Amino acid sequence: MRVDPTSESAAVERAGLGDWLAAQGFGCRLPVEIARVGAGQSNLTSILTDGAGNEWVLREAPAGEHDGSAHDLHREARVLEALSSATPLPVPQVVAGGTFEDGRRFFVMTRSPGSALSSEDEAAQLALVERRALSGQMIETLAQLHNLDAESLPHGLHSSRRPQIERVLERMTQSWQSWGGGGGPPPPGGGGGGGRGARGTPQGEGTTTKKKKQKNK
Repeated sequence: MRVDPTSESAAVERAGLGDWLAAQGFGCRLPVEIARVGAGQSNLTSILTDGAGNEWVLREAPAGEHDGSAHDLHREARVLEALSSATPLPVPQVVAGGTFEDGRRFFVMTRSPGSALSSEDEAAQLALVERRALSGQMIETLAQLHNLDAESLPHGLHSSRRPQIERVLERMTQSWQSWGGGGGPPPPGGGGGGGRGARGTPQGEGTTTKKKKQKNK
């Protein structure tokens, strides 16, 4: 199913998310249960289970005001769609996307088989050979992502030319100022480009994805 998560859609009341999903045409049946998974707080992840036992994954921005493009779930959905259509990487399919009534963006994707490991105790439930295999698969996937030519991906998806640490420090400073810290010294890593963290950042490439190199003949 092809979804354009950037298109305008009617605001969805989170309490009525199940009704909205059932009307999207990808087979979701009422009632729909929502259960948080993982410990991340930047963008929230939940498992959606419908009345027939089918499962999907919900990604949503946290509550509260956000700076600029922070917590842009529609951008995250575009990245997944681009990777799904142009690479052999194991990527879930985006099936629906929208905006909650409070302005937070969200999208729903297929769920891959398996369990989410959020702690060392949960990982310890797996046999050593399983953990070793999972670690190898994760490293291999990250290596493939690192070697992608971002300029060739569809949907106008391009990597930033600014170093990530520079963007993180800038956002930290903006958050500090929005929280009322503008009258005092910024956090050690911040400072609007002039703090200790900004002055000490390593100089290097502005993107983690690289253009594909020519193979040696």
